Amino acid sequence: MGCPAPAPGLTEFCLVARQGVLALLARTDAHEVGLATLAPVMAHDRAHSTELLGALRIWLICNGHLSEAAALHGVHRHTVRTRIQQAERLLARDLGSFPARADVWAALLATDSATV
Repeated sequence: MGCPAPAPGLTEFCLVARQGVLALLARTDAHEVGLATLAPVMAHDRAHSTELLGALRIWLICNGHLSEAAALHGVHRHTVRTRIQQAERLLARDLGSFPARADVWAALLATDSATV
């Protein structure tokens, strides 16, 4: 059963619930927090013409599997590992922990940098 058509300017709760909690990021002020979170990586990419943010996005989409991320990114798995380690240093986060990965993923979603 679908959601009833909402009145103009309203969003039905069942629609929001079906989209999931992370979808709320697009409807909040999380964009600026996401940009601040990702700023060190984005600045490094601009300054050094690297693709750390792209590698990080793909690695997260691949649930941290280096070989799968490397295949999607078109590079060797050691390249992905090096880029993730560099992103960890720039973000000052241990991306081996789920909370850190979830936070970075949320930042990507909030900044619309994680189109899947």
